[in-house]
Amino acid sequence: MTHIDEKQLEVVSEHSAQETDTIILRTTISIDTEFCYPDGNVQLLVGDRMFFVHKYKIEEFLKINRLLNPTSLYSLKLPGDPDDFQNTFRVLYARSYVTVEYDTPVLISTLRVATNFDNEDLRTFAIEKLEQKSLPPTDIIPIARELNIPRWETEALAKLASRTRPISLQEAQVLGMETFVELVHHREKQLARRPLSSMSVVIPSSGSSSSETVNGALQ
Repeated sequence: MTHIDEKQLEVVSEHSAQETDTIILRTTISIDTEFCYPDGNVQLLVGDRMFFVHKYKIEEFLKINRLLNPTSLYSLKLPGDPDDFQNTFRVLYARSYVTVEYDTPVLISTLRVATNFDNEDLRTFAIEKLEQKSLPPTDIIPIARELNIPRWETEALAKLASRTRPISLQEAQVLGMETFVELVHHREKQLARRPLSSMSVVIPSSGSSSSETVNGALQ
């Protein structure tokens, strides 16, 4: 799970709401034109991108809220991917985000930001929406491990272990050696639990070099 230390959250500058001082940024940045509100009271710098958003939209992220002051204009510098924040704002600024259908990348970004910056309600929402997407197990496992959803990992490994189609080389590369070995153990357990009557047993025919396949217990 990605852990955001609160020491990484930096207050770049603080100004009274009545002040008109210009904030000078010494790094080359771009303004996110999609989320650049003239009345935004929080200037959020993520990577090389600046967002001008409203405090009420981000104050439910507990790790960010601790840096905010009701009477101040803040410019905050946060760790993370600006695309993740842009996707998250697409959810937060939707008129009724609970009823909107979002693409998978938008939901993954939202889950990541909600997890890293501690917004439990938004995290729950993103998890529920992603569970409706029926993502492939090899897509689910990395997300589950990064964002601390053990149930997803357990269920995804169980699906891979129980399917009849073998694991492809590409899937094994995505899973990594440690997960692949774990998956082999899961498959072995699945086979061990299967009743003998469901397994095919090859028995050599007497007096002949041929063999016959018998389903069921040996007589």
